[in-house]
Amino acid sequence: QAYTLHTSATHTLCSSFSANHSQAVCVCVLQKYKDHERSVKIEEVDGARLVKTVAENMEEIFMRKAEATRVSLKQARSNTTTNQHYNLFFSPEQYEYFNAVLINEVDEDGNSVELGGEFLLEPNDHFNNLSVNLSLSVVQVPTNMYNKDPDIVNGVYWSEALNKVFVDNFERDPSLIWQYFGSAKGFFRQYPGVKWHPDEHGVISFDCRNRKWYIQAATSPKDVVILVDVSGSMKGLRLTIARQTVSSILDTLGDDDFFNIIAYNQEIHYVEPCLNGTLVQADRTNKDHFREHLDKLFAKGIGLLGEALTEAFTILNEFNQAGRGSVCSRAIMLVTDGATEMYDDVFAKYNWPERKVRIFPYLIGRESAFADNLKWMACANKGYFSQISTLADVQENVMRYLHVMSRPKVIDHEHDTVWTEAYVDSAVSTHYTVCLCFVCAFMFFFVVFNGCKSNIATHYITTHNICSYKLYVVKCRTLVYAYIYYFKQFKKLSLSY
Repeated sequence: QAYTLHTSATHTLCSSFSANHSQAVCVCVLQKYKDHERSVKIEEVDGARLVKTVAENMEEIFMRKAEATRVSLKQARSNTTTNQHYNLFFSPEQYEYFNAVLINEVDEDGNSVELGGEFLLEPNDHFNNLSVNLSLSVVQVPTNMYNKDPDIVNGVYWSEALNKVFVDNFERDPSLIWQYFGSAKGFFRQYPGVKWHPDEHGVISFDCRNRKWYIQAATSPKDVVILVDVSGSMKGLRLTIARQTVSSILDTLGDDDFFNIIAYNQEIHYVEPCLNGTLVQADRTNKDHFREHLDKLFAKGIGLLGEALTEAFTILNEFNQAGRGSVCSRAIMLVTDGATEMYDDVFAKYNWPERKVRIFPYLIGRESAFADNLKWMACANKGYFSQISTLADVQENVMRYLHVMSRPKVIDHEHDTVWTEAYVDSAVSTHYTVCLCFVCAFMFFFVVFNGCKSNIATHYITTHNICSYKLYVVKCRTLVYAYIYYFKQFKKLSLSY
């Protein structure tokens, strides 16, 4: 009875913590204590031992999630090896899969639409009463990609064997929530199966390759300088495409990355004048701030690319030598409608022979008169050349640089466990109210005729899951619950020990 009353008192105190601040919190806590003074039982607790116990139990939780991801990784690699020959010659008409958007959809005649079909969905308490299918996964394809593209269908086919792995993982550890597989081709396999609904515009903008877990698992932390051509030839649609290209590049940067954006014509203009000659962390606030400044760019004059490249190399080299930024990979993203020179003198001075800074030119527009120079820059500096002719081409072409940046991991056959920091996921929050989540991810690759493709297997954990575990000794249960609950309300969770 005393323990139950103690639980009630702690929960009440906890509610006060999350509802008030500073002095108001202290007053409320004291008042609540007096209200429950008769039922409160004070016990002496070894704080260090408690923290150690909680930390060890949390470590066990995370290791179990990581092991489930390794199982998915092993099966996926086995399938790519077994079906590699089949992948190259598979006809998309021979295979149907459950598309997350189209399942249970019918046409005017009442027949299932292509890639739809009848897909059993039942409400499940573990998934907050969301209707799911615990036997099968579903596949989501980005709106700007064709659902029956041969590469997509082939990838979906060989990854279908993950269904059994997902089910087995869930049976071994019923606390698991979402299990994911994100492909370099863009398709996204999710277990358990659930129906996806477009927004009010009939669009689903989700692309797994833009998610934190995919980017962090596929690439190392990086310092990036984005050069945007704002010379007179970039007027009109080209400048619009350039802005969208830069914005898409920002989408691929995570909290471990650092960046800056420089616009150039006959002069060099930092998009954010207050941040000249430096790099900033690519967190959401900074990226949104820079996006606002992109709309202020206008095209005029001539483009002096040599000076812009010199400035970019100077920033990257100074930051690296000072031990600032990511102190890891470095890259220059060049968004332009052409280059009249190769600027080999600049590369010879700042980047050769080590070639530690990769160059990724994005040619804007349909014309290819100056494409050769940009292609040479990419090849000479371990980068990748892409041409973006329309706004519809932006997303897919921007994503290609991630495969190049992941090459060191591929060469070293690295399969490190990657844990994202705690963050609020918009997709999960719609089903679990507002909650923090962590993602455990592994990268694996397979070799095809045109290179190596990185793919990511992941498992989802939310603070809701963590709170459901017995992380603590029974006597201190409410204390730890209060601690986690309090930090959840402020969208923070400490995992240090």
